[in-house]
Amino acid sequence: CATPTMTQSLVLFFSAAFVLSSSRNHAVWGFSRTECDNVTRTSSSSSGGNHRGHDPFESSNSQTSPTTSCTSATNNIRGIYSTYRFPCSFTFHKSSVDDRSSFATATVCGDNTNIMPNQDVQEYVADWPDECVGSFARCYSLEKDKAVYLQFVCDQGWELPQGTTHLSVNCTADYNLFKIESDTKYGYDIYAEQDREMMHEMAIIGFVLIGFLTVMCLVCCVFGYYWIVRPYTTAMREASTSEGEELLTTEESTGVQAQIT
Repeated sequence: CATPTMTQSLVLFFSAAFVLSSSRNHAVWGFSRTECDNVTRTSSSSSGGNHRGHDPFESSNSQTSPTTSCTSATNNIRGIYSTYRFPCSFTFHKSSVDDRSSFATATVCGDNTNIMPNQDVQEYVADWPDECVGSFARCYSLEKDKAVYLQFVCDQGWELPQGTTHLSVNCTADYNLFKIESDTKYGYDIYAEQDREMMHEMAIIGFVLIGFLTVMCLVCCVFGYYWIVRPYTTAMREASTSEGEELLTTEESTGVQAQIT
């Protein structure tokens, strides 16, 4: 039989192991590790490295598109997003702000709450359950938004930094490249369109400038005629008339004197 001292030692050993395990499950991950065991793996699970270079054009399930209805970083979660060429950026944040009662995503994922400043995790995603990560950096509450991030984090086997309360996901670089390449692929060259718009604007400016210069020339001509040319010709005409009258008067006077003589 085991002595009391050995029994107490075993109890203390297993108690310590249980406490450490519990602390790891709750404090490090931010949620119970058993939740990962209950996550249902499906063929559409967001597995990272296997989806590098995923082409949304060839996926009938992907909701990624050149246009998006996301107008704000806090729009309600909807749709799905798959990376096209670039990985998404994941950052971890700690905040005491309670945002669990709102349909909108959180706004606390700033530089001042970043647990690992100047450091992020880059990973590819497939069918991430929120299309707005392509338009904005989205801030998810670990408590409220488990339906968004939990399956992905579990599949990756990530251990979140101690104290993490929010997860930020940013896929904007990938989405911007996707828009450019998709526009070109479907016959719409964004750069050529920008050049056409610039040429159109320059043509309009040119026509306006030509019209303005034409009007100014007409105004100058009218001004010159009425304020310079016309007064001058009038004065010359009047001067010519006066000289003629004086000459005529002189001739008449000379004629009269001649007749008297």
